[in-house]
Amino acid sequence: MYIYYPMFSKKAACSYSMVMIYSALFVVLLVLLFPCPSVADDEWTTWTSFKEVQRLTVIDNALYAATSGGLLIIDNPDEPGIAFLNTDGLGTTDITDILLDASGQIWLSAFGRLIKFEPDNPQQFVFLPSEGELFALTALEDDWNDLWVGTDSGLVLFSKVNDDGQIEGHFPLTTVNSFPSVYAIAVDGDLVWVATSFGLVMADKSNSGSLYPPSAWTHFTYSDYPELGSDTITAVAVFESDIYVGTSHGLFRLDAVSPETSFVAVSFALGQRLYDLVVENDSMFVYYSSGIGVVTSSGTDILATDGLPSPPVTGTSWQGSRWVGVASGDIFTEQSGTWQEYQHTGIPDNNVTQVTVDGNGHIVAGFGLNLYARFDGEFWEDAGTNVRDGAICLITDSTGAVWAGTWGQGLWRIDGDSAKKYDDNNSTCVGIPVDHDYVVTRGIATDGKRIYTSCYLAYNNAPVAVCPLDRLDDRSAWDSFGIAEGLTDYLVTGLGCSPYQLAVGTEGSGVFLCDLTDEPDGSVSASCTQYTRENSPLISNTINVISYSPHGNAWVGTNFGLSRWDPGIERFVDVNLPAGLGPDITAMSFDGRGNLWIGTSSGLAYRDAVTSVVTAYTTDNCDLVSDRISGLFLNGKTGDLFVATDAGMSILISRIRHRTIALDSVAAIPNPFVIRSDSDRMEFNYNKPGTVRLYTVAGEPVVDFPVNSSWNGRNSHGRKVASGVYIFILTDEDGNMARGKVLVVRNQ
Repeated sequence: MYIYYPMFSKKAACSYSMVMIYSALFVVLLVLLFPCPSVADDEWTTWTSFKEVQRLTVIDNALYAATSGGLLIIDNPDEPGIAFLNTDGLGTTDITDILLDASGQIWLSAFGRLIKFEPDNPQQFVFLPSEGELFALTALEDDWNDLWVGTDSGLVLFSKVNDDGQIEGHFPLTTVNSFPSVYAIAVDGDLVWVATSFGLVMADKSNSGSLYPPSAWTHFTYSDYPELGSDTITAVAVFESDIYVGTSHGLFRLDAVSPETSFVAVSFALGQRLYDLVVENDSMFVYYSSGIGVVTSSGTDILATDGLPSPPVTGTSWQGSRWVGVASGDIFTEQSGTWQEYQHTGIPDNNVTQVTVDGNGHIVAGFGLNLYARFDGEFWEDAGTNVRDGAICLITDSTGAVWAGTWGQGLWRIDGDSAKKYDDNNSTCVGIPVDHDYVVTRGIATDGKRIYTSCYLAYNNAPVAVCPLDRLDDRSAWDSFGIAEGLTDYLVTGLGCSPYQLAVGTEGSGVFLCDLTDEPDGSVSASCTQYTRENSPLISNTINVISYSPHGNAWVGTNFGLSRWDPGIERFVDVNLPAGLGPDITAMSFDGRGNLWIGTSSGLAYRDAVTSVVTAYTTDNCDLVSDRISGLFLNGKTGDLFVATDAGMSILISRIRHRTIALDSVAAIPNPFVIRSDSDRMEFNYNKPGTVRLYTVAGEPVVDFPVNSSWNGRNSHGRKVASGVYIFILTDEDGNMARGKVLVVRNQ
């Protein structure tokens, strides 16, 4: 299966200023885009999936798709669309509804914000409750100068004109549940109808100030109208002067003419879950669990949906064909009686577990929908590897092959288009006590010569398997570590290794540091020592992830913070993170200079190896797609950082595109170094620790600084240097040197 990733993205300013507009139960903040200081100066790219469709609509002859991966605008059904993401001024990728109002303005509802959409200058109105937690906007309905906005915390009336946009009301709808989730809204003259998680509600909106008491609303609930089958009203629409509602039990028409108000079931959807109601001209299209129904003034009809992989949840007509989003994720169009998948929907899934790069330079990733996929620069492909049950950990070995650990389906080695599974039949990767074939691999590590893999709940109490990379097909070359080596807990989680040590994390017994010894027969032996909160002290005994610094010291991420091994005192010490980050550490990645990237359940952190300063990156101060990070991968060749999250993939683009560890390839970037402002910087592409010293051509010292830092064009006294040629000498940790010249041009 090939999945084209649309690379077209309309880049907007990278950050914003928030201006309070209204304050009551919550505030609305108008987000104005400005150039960004600090961490937001970094360049971010977002990759998401557009498969999970919330709304399809046609505007100006283009198909607009509101998805959990952003807004996708399709002009040509055979070509990639234009993606608008968090990096393009939307502030989020979770778009839930699209509305073209009577004046021709496009509005988007999204997680935490209402967006007045202009491609080059989107305006965000952030909905911030008084307790400070953003909530989801779910539905929009136009009402002249106002918008009715559905949220997961009730109904909001938003003025488009007052103070350039402000909330006019947030209405308690029922006495039992004042602010239920709102799924759909319909306006019929002076009446507003609202589909909620606690029934259908209706009120006369001609005087919005009178809508605050719940008694102002008329309620239609399951207890009074059992024919609805549920209090969860999933859709509401006005069609041919009638009110139609959808529930998990079917489609119903409100009959208010008979002596007693009732709901009359529409027969074709009886007992079916209803997803959406869309009125198009003289027809109402009904998207439900068995397909697509059509209601007209003359009766009902059923459209053929044979060939769709799952129920259609929404849709529209475009260029003479019906387009739908399906429940399992994907966009389909009906062409000559056949449903065809639209191919250009981005990455396979937004729940990304881990990322790496294979020996051919292709990006590969694991996804929450139990998929391992590879990106060849144009397409994402399933790769036909049969890696399922989640590629929960990925690494690339010294041969360029990718290793994938799964939950229950063993360990996989993928080399190009071939994949091989390792389990109890051909290795020491063993399963759990109740099913020896059910192999859970939560951690993989390599020292360049061997592969190490964890076997969670190993039935033989040997939870680490090891094998030389050049003898993988020799069953006798596989060995394991367990009780005999001092590894006394089989609830093994993460692994990390250096050339001389293997670190084994556990679910509740701390970490085991295993000293490794190469044996004459080519095998390796281990002697493990347990370190816990009680004897080390480790910050927590629940270990999530382990990584080794370039100097060979273990860093341990736990459910309650970060610890590092201090070789001077031979114990673990705590590493403090900025307030608001963590404490659950989910991923770590060192660069060649010893700088550490740290993923947490609440954002990303960068620890400078020279200064030990830790900088926080979150969705509040940069274009990170989500704060819930599951994996990190630092591309040593390009310096790009790949961040796997539950909402897609973020890529922090390196300012230095080609890094090196060879001293004869060291270069100053940029060169010439043109200084136009105090923010301009020159860096070096050396990807290991070292020191840079600058001299004039006469040999006079100018300044020295760690290669980890950048140069601002000033000397050691803080004075601006003059334009001219300067000599640099870069010295690595072993005293080896690289020399070169740099031209400084000062235009300041």
